[in-house]
Amino acid sequence: MVVFGIAIYQNFIDITNYGNIYAVANKSGTKKGAHAQAIIGFDDNKDTPDGKGAFKVVNSWGTSWGDQGFYWISYKAMKANGLTEETKVWYVDDRNNYSSSSKVKFKVSSTDARQNSLWLSFGESKKYFIDFTYFSATSIERLSFPDSYIVLDVKDWDISNQNASSLVFSMKSKSTSLQSTIQSFIYVDQLTGINYSSNDTPVTVSYNGGSASISSDSTTSTDGSTDTGTDTGSSTDGNICSAEIMNMASSMGFQMFEMFSWIPFFGDMMNTAAGMFFNQVLESPSLTVAMIRCAKGNPALVSTMIKVVSANPSLLAKMGNIMQVSALFTEEFTDLAVKNSSLANFFFDVINDSLYRSMTMPMTGSVVATENISKLMKTYGKNEMQPNSPFAKVFFNLGGTSSSTDDNETANERFFYSMFRHIPAANNFLDTLSTLDSNMQQALLNFVFLGQQQTQTGAVMEHTSQKYLNNYAIIKAFMKGIAPVYDTSQMPNPESANPANALFGRFMPMLMQGEGSAMQPTAYGIAFFQSLMACAGQGDLAPARE
Repeated sequence: MVVFGIAIYQNFIDITNYGNIYAVANKSGTKKGAHAQAIIGFDDNKDTPDGKGAFKVVNSWGTSWGDQGFYWISYKAMKANGLTEETKVWYVDDRNNYSSSSKVKFKVSSTDARQNSLWLSFGESKKYFIDFTYFSATSIERLSFPDSYIVLDVKDWDISNQNASSLVFSMKSKSTSLQSTIQSFIYVDQLTGINYSSNDTPVTVSYNGGSASISSDSTTSTDGSTDTGTDTGSSTDGNICSAEIMNMASSMGFQMFEMFSWIPFFGDMMNTAAGMFFNQVLESPSLTVAMIRCAKGNPALVSTMIKVVSANPSLLAKMGNIMQVSALFTEEFTDLAVKNSSLANFFFDVINDSLYRSMTMPMTGSVVATENISKLMKTYGKNEMQPNSPFAKVFFNLGGTSSSTDDNETANERFFYSMFRHIPAANNFLDTLSTLDSNMQQALLNFVFLGQQQTQTGAVMEHTSQKYLNNYAIIKAFMKGIAPVYDTSQMPNPESANPANALFGRFMPMLMQGEGSAMQPTAYGIAFFQSLMACAGQGDLAPARE
């Protein structure tokens, strides 16, 4: 079987009117999109409007389309620019003696399946596997998703129980009038027989999209019954506390889970003993990751961590040190904070300059950490961006105007670069902005685009070089992660089916105002475009301090 891509024109949609042959001679209308196809045969003597010779192709639109789902494409059409979407082909061979070890399954519904895009993400990898959005409302018959699970083999992604929480299933609707829902999303470990279910579902999907991630604190057994994590840490929910953690607790003279049952009355002696335990764990990044994973299935352990770190401030500095060297720890910690509001609130309460700088270091290389932090911002940003909050104090701390390195300038550049390099994170950041009142929105935009910092006395300090560097980081983020998937044949539009075009559609009103010939750049737009021109002039679109 050979897989290839073609451009879709009206004569393809109405292919029965053309003898079920897709030919250059019959090309009509404007391009409506692109579509993956599979060649299953050929006939050198097949008569077509383009001459002799055609490949037999199987489509995926059911037996009511074409010749029971099949059609022919002329040799000329296969070679024609504008009809063949991909100039290369993929040869798909059978895998002898192949057996899958992991898969995902999902169930979705919509009043019109044609108006939806579906994709699966795992870390940096993303696969679009259903995209009907290039069809007009009258192009083909209204389609419905099956009232059953759709299953995908994901063995090649090397997913394990430990990193399954990096799996995200997304769905986006083209129209605001659609009623679309992600009903269920499950990762299946076929080696253990354990199903890891998303706790996010059901998710109502809008034109801004919706997603569901695998929850590592809830599983579904093979018989379909739900098994949620308990405080014992000994269930088969994927959050098993490692032998290293358990043995260390035992060797230090106490049984960890018995200790947790004493909460909230530790006393000074227990705080000291627990502090010694966590101090030893924090000497090892791998042990620290194991502890965070253990805590995902043990809410009492999260409470213990909060109490012990509060009583032993030196542990906070150690956590920051581990964030700097272990992206995995930052991913696991922020994932736990997304799922546990007590830990999230504690983190925002204790964050300081050093911890903020440490947190941003792994963001530039970790999609998971960045998206987790963006989710935290979306959930808690309305409060945490308020003046005098611990987070606002470090975020808006630029130091003196004569230097771009004396406080958190570099950390902010990493933050902006990471946020705007990934579409879901960027959307979450814009969602955070929308939760703020008008004064706070203006203060944040002035800070990001103009390098303006408001002091405690109300005075405004302008960091000219930082204005350039902030915009520089965002520009490079767009160039690196967003521009490659932007559809240049479409305008930016918040309702676009293309996530990159939709993101730019949300971003552009901050830079431009007015319509048509009256459109003018805002103050933010002027600063942004000046930085863009400076980047282009230098031939360097890399962040100044990536």
